[in-house]
Amino acid sequence: MRPLETTRIDINFDMIGRNEAPSTQTTGYIYIDPDTTNELNVIGTKYSRDARSLIEQSNEKIGLS
Repeated sequence: MRPLETTRIDINFDMIGRNEAPSTQTTGYIYIDPDTTNELNVIGTKYSRDARSLIEQSNEKIGLS
């Protein structure tokens, strides 16, 4: 087990493969395209510019939106 004080990020791979659809929880918070077949929704990236940048760079390499 890794010590909490040395942890920099926790990635939870919950609900991978779930179809994303607009709901009362997302309306006004995030835009969900009607076709999400080439998208990955990573919650929390607005709080970490470094994580968002890393994810966007990785997505570009493999063709994800």
